Amino acid sequence: MGKIHRIENFFFHILNYSFLFPVVIILLLFNKVKESTAIIVVLLYCLILFFALLFDEYLSKYYRHTYTTLYTTVEYLSFTFLIGSIIQTKKIRILIIVLSSIFIVFQIIYYFAAKFKTLDSIPIGIESLLILGYIVYFFFEQLQKSKTQYIYNSPWFWAILGILIYLACSFFFNILASVDRKSITRFWYLTYVFETIKNILLTITIVLYSRSSLKKWQPNNSSIPNLDMI
Repeated sequence: MGKIHRIENFFFHILNYSFLFPVVIILLLFNKVKESTAIIVVLLYCLILFFALLFDEYLSKYYRHTYTTLYTTVEYLSFTFLIGSIIQTKKIRILIIVLSSIFIVFQIIYYFAAKFKTLDSIPIGIESLLILGYIVYFFFEQLQKSKTQYIYNSPWFWAILGILIYLACSFFFNILASVDRKSITRFWYLTYVFETIKNILLTITIVLYSRSSLKKWQPNNSSIPNLDMI
């Protein structure tokens, strides 16, 4: 168990500092990417989660209930804003707003009504299913369009791919964590690997976006909650 714990700590620290990869690139290329609201959201998301993980031991010990709830909420809002700003179909973007509002209300109710010792597995499961649904529609929408460029030429494709890998691969780990934590402890470090991959792909997105020839792939700059639909 000691060896497993060391392995988990090793990958946890890699994950923690991988949140700085996008931050450093954004700061270095700030003049080229500052006009993108989505990039600023990525910056805030990475900074918030970096400091959250930096003080993870303290927060988990004294404020686990609040900490895990806020972590899930920040993650959901960040991913949803990014995906929602790229999707072009107005009805789907309205649906995303409605579902997000319901999810936030659920989060508030769950926070006060439920007690959990490890992870807020139910909200995480709902978050994952919602965002995976948004991603499926994003790919469907892209395939319906006739473009002269392949979808992987879009810098935002890599961000979406990173989120997809992270949520899809971590889904069952998160769901089972509150049910049988001991059985999955040996492999929990894999969730850190999946999330680190996501951060690396976010970094690639920012680098590609900074290239002027790819600016036409810029998502709609809009603000929560209306996503520029009204």
